Amino acid sequence: MDLHIISARGPEIKVRASAAPGKANGYHGLFWGVSAVALCTVFSWVFHRWLAPANLLMFYLLAVLWVAYRHGRTPAVVASFLSVIAFDFFFVSPYFSFAVRDTEYLITFAVLLGVGLFISYLTSQLRWQVKATREREERNQMLYRMSRDLLRLSNSKELLETAFKHLAAYYQSPILLLTPDREDKLMIQAGEAAGFGWSDHEQGVAHWVFSHHQTAGATTDTLAGAKGCYVPLHGIHETVGVLGIIPPKERSLEEPDELRLLEAFASQIGSALESIQVAAEAGRAEAQVETERLRNMILTSFSNDLGKPIEDISREIRALSEEKLSPPQKDILRKVDNKVSQLQKLMSELPQILDVEGKIESDKK
Repeated sequence: MDLHIISARGPEIKVRASAAPGKANGYHGLFWGVSAVALCTVFSWVFHRWLAPANLLMFYLLAVLWVAYRHGRTPAVVASFLSVIAFDFFFVSPYFSFAVRDTEYLITFAVLLGVGLFISYLTSQLRWQVKATREREERNQMLYRMSRDLLRLSNSKELLETAFKHLAAYYQSPILLLTPDREDKLMIQAGEAAGFGWSDHEQGVAHWVFSHHQTAGATTDTLAGAKGCYVPLHGIHETVGVLGIIPPKERSLEEPDELRLLEAFASQIGSALESIQVAAEAGRAEAQVETERLRNMILTSFSNDLGKPIEDISREIRALSEEKLSPPQKDILRKVDNKVSQLQKLMSELPQILDVEGKIESDKK
């Protein structure tokens, strides 16, 4: 027997900070940094007879700029140091030596290194901002497309299936959409339990998320032992379900932006689902009001159509009872009078009977 213990109160959810914008691109970026400096050295060697050393420095600065934009900060820093070394070795007297005859070139080296480092920093920042802007644009387009498609739907099942298709296409990872039944037991409405690895422990974590209205599971510090990450589907007034996802490799949910995006998806789905449920409740209430109105109309018509004929029959019976009739005739007349009295009593009690039946039917629903 497996025993799963789930804390009733979890710690505050924490996620790892985003990676630094100037992170190196590994050996690939370093290779291109070295190659760019080597290419500039060859190019400068060809033209150094006609160009002043100050002009040759511009080639190295261009190389640092290109490396910083294409491959990040660390390869650009390496390229800056290599540019100073190459310029000193090949283009400062005495040539092919790291010795410096003119001490003014030390200032030149310092400026070249400082400018190179500053350019690498600014360019890597620009590169990171461009990447972040593109990612935000992609996320906004995804949110817009999902919102547009969900607003067109008026059926809960179709809404959850449509949301599942959008999420599966974006994350390329197993996803489950869960909603509670009448006993508040979460049921899978979209997604495959087998592909997700759905188990009793995962069910327990999902139910905790639904009950406590908090994100928990993998990539968080709350119930982090779960296989999936679970986000509540918040509506305007209450939580209407849970979104479960196996953390994708390409889009790390440990990044704050990615986790916020997932919560935004969940909020969209929850709001749309709650709107459909509220509309369905309003429709049922309207149908019940219409049923009551129709019942009252029928009762009124029934009373008007049968009430007067029954009164006429009763009046005729009383008139006949004053006539001289034989005993068998009087017996028949008395029986007819009893039946008419029963019918009048039934008509007077019919509204109360229908009210009781209507209340019983409402309780069953």
